[in-house]
Amino acid sequence: RDAVEDVIFERKLTPKVEYELDERSPDIHSSVEEWRKTAPQEQPYAKIFLLLFRASGTWLGILEQLITSRISGVAHPELTQGWESDEIRVLLETPTFAGETEILQSLLTMIRTPSEDGDRLELLRIVLLYRLADVLGLQSFRGNLTKLLDRVQQRLLRPIGGDKLPKIVIFTNFGQTCAEITKGLINTFGKDSIASLQSHHSRSQTEKSLTQFKTNPSCFILVCDPAGEEGHNFQFAESMIHFDLPWSPNRLEQRIGRSDRIHRQQHLDITVFLGADLEDSPHDAWYRLLKDGFGIFDQSIASLQFYAEQKLPALETALFQSGAEGLLKEIEPIQQEIAAEQISISEQSALDEIDASVDSATEYFQDLDDYDARHKEMKRATEGWICDALQFKSVDDPNIRSAQRYQPTSRTLVPIDDLRNHFAPDTEEFGTYNRRAANQNRGVKLYRTGEGFVESLSQHVSGDDRGQAFAMWRHDPSWGTEEEKEWFGFRFNYVVTADLANATQELIDYGWGDSSKKKILQRRADGLFPPKIETIFIDARSESMSMVTDPALLEILQRPYQHKGGSQWRDYNLAKERLPILDHFVDASSWEDVCRQSRQISAELLSQRPDFQDLCQKFAGRAQQKLANQLEQLRLRYKRQADKVLAEELKLETILSTAMVEGIRHPQIALDSVGFIVVSRQPPVSLATDADE
Repeated sequence: RDAVEDVIFERKLTPKVEYELDERSPDIHSSVEEWRKTAPQEQPYAKIFLLLFRASGTWLGILEQLITSRISGVAHPELTQGWESDEIRVLLETPTFAGETEILQSLLTMIRTPSEDGDRLELLRIVLLYRLADVLGLQSFRGNLTKLLDRVQQRLLRPIGGDKLPKIVIFTNFGQTCAEITKGLINTFGKDSIASLQSHHSRSQTEKSLTQFKTNPSCFILVCDPAGEEGHNFQFAESMIHFDLPWSPNRLEQRIGRSDRIHRQQHLDITVFLGADLEDSPHDAWYRLLKDGFGIFDQSIASLQFYAEQKLPALETALFQSGAEGLLKEIEPIQQEIAAEQISISEQSALDEIDASVDSATEYFQDLDDYDARHKEMKRATEGWICDALQFKSVDDPNIRSAQRYQPTSRTLVPIDDLRNHFAPDTEEFGTYNRRAANQNRGVKLYRTGEGFVESLSQHVSGDDRGQAFAMWRHDPSWGTEEEKEWFGFRFNYVVTADLANATQELIDYGWGDSSKKKILQRRADGLFPPKIETIFIDARSESMSMVTDPALLEILQRPYQHKGGSQWRDYNLAKERLPILDHFVDASSWEDVCRQSRQISAELLSQRPDFQDLCQKFAGRAQQKLANQLEQLRLRYKRQADKVLAEELKLETILSTAMVEGIRHPQIALDSVGFIVVSRQPPVSLATDADE
């Protein structure tokens, strides 16, 4: 599908290419080519060559690790950073061919020989120094790097009035390369000048780095591994440096799209590092294929993401069989295929616009109609809380059988101030859960989200702390052994919703910060990522608290509360006079600290739980696709009826879509309730007699 990024403008970027200073580069290229030409023409070796190609186009420490792992058959400890498990498996398990070890040993010798002219990290330093020389008016020192570095460092420490450092984003494919670049640039320009965005960083570290880069005038470089390729807005950056190129047009599109966005006013400088300056350089050929074949620097290729992904296997084969020549031969066919693909996309978009207005509307209406037919279930569920829990009285309408209102009584468990301020305006009017009855009877409200009484009830539930904390003793004879002590720990129930902090801030920045717009945004997000309750149990028997994973214990902990009765197991409520029992497990003086610690640990462990992360990724993917389709419809409207209002709407929707998807991928985890649980083979001694549970 056409992406929104290329709706308003064409890209027309002119990258600057930087070739290696490193005198070792031609020999490394020759050895890698020798490996390609000598290797058997089989798929596993094509996979390995692609790894060698990618590793030789970045910081050479990556290539060294790859080669040592291939020779030894044992994965280098750092190899998992930047490579997929299947790639590592092929690298280690594919048999070596005759003469391969000698070629790889020769490569290792070259890599481990220090460069006299400087490696790619040194080239990056020089490129940055030259850029700063232009910005700070130090061009006269370009002929002497030592003096230029000294002058630049002085200006960074003691800026002159009017100095404004450029914002530069550096991308690399590998976490280790990112770390090496960051370390080297900190040594050159100082810690305050550099921020980094790395995949292993926590969310708080990421936010800190982004804030530092965006708001601190002294911080002018952000170094990113693939973590920086999605979900971030670097529109304010003036320059982008590709320390290496990804083996994926879509990933390069994501990189460029971080800065090259709708309504960007200033020019974006792009620099690409390409390795050795040789006619048969595969890295130069790959760059030319991206530039001339896909046209990625002339316009967004987001609409071609499926085509680009499907094309990669053929390009991998061409690279392995024919090297640079094979990639260059693919340029013209790709141009022709893209032209045909764009025609197909335009035709399909026109059809989709018609289909979306008919089929999806019909399907959506049917879903609504099916849901409305369950109005009796809605009534039972709602009155279970209103009447049974909160003790409102249901008063039937004498004229309409399915209509009623809810009247507070002396037993209603809602504070008088809440009744007066929130519920009172809506307790005198009749309503119904049956939409048909509401439509047929003027003045009868429909009890749904947005109706006054339902909204007051929702706000009250959110603010009511009853039932949010409990303590219980679970007696189960099947637990543990005679000698085993009681288990004790916490149950945390979290409400998981899309994190809309960034999206809400975008609304505020846009001047749409009123409560109604925020509610609309919340409901849109809830439709994409329905709120969920996630439960996690924490073992508190040691200071290093941990998540409960034992299936037998989880089965016990997850049972519903059991009063006294015929069951072999029974639960005791540890409240009021029974509270001192808690002191046998957690000292009263440290109770608050233990609760806070377990709360923090539980949230961290939940967010790291693989099934939870998979859930978030699944819904984020669905949301991204759904929002992309909606933006596509908006784009088509803009093409037919270009005006300022639509352009602004398109701009805002693009920003909100990105923020909502990111908010689903990293959702808000809010504590709903917490309980302290003791599991024992024995009942508590003080509760041996029958008492109220």
